[in-house]
Amino acid sequence: MHGLDDNVLNPAIKAVVQTVMGAVGKTEEIFKPLFLTVLKPLGLVKEDGEPVSAPTPAQSTKTIDGANPEVTYAKAAAVS
Repeated sequence: MHGLDDNVLNPAIKAVVQTVMGAVGKTEEIFKPLFLTVLKPLGLVKEDGEPVSAPTPAQSTKTIDGANPEVTYAKAAAVS
């Protein structure tokens, strides 16, 4: 079993990983400029190429006329 692992499985796995890693680098080189071209005018990417993050709840605390809205739940009426 040790020979099978060293002579067959490990070289096969190494070849697959090298192929995938090479493809990942090429894919980013090709698609990143395209995505930036499309997303920048929409305001979804900053000027330095970083994605714009969604505001956290602390950043988006808009209230109506300065008051915090209250959330209430009504109990369901019993059906006879």
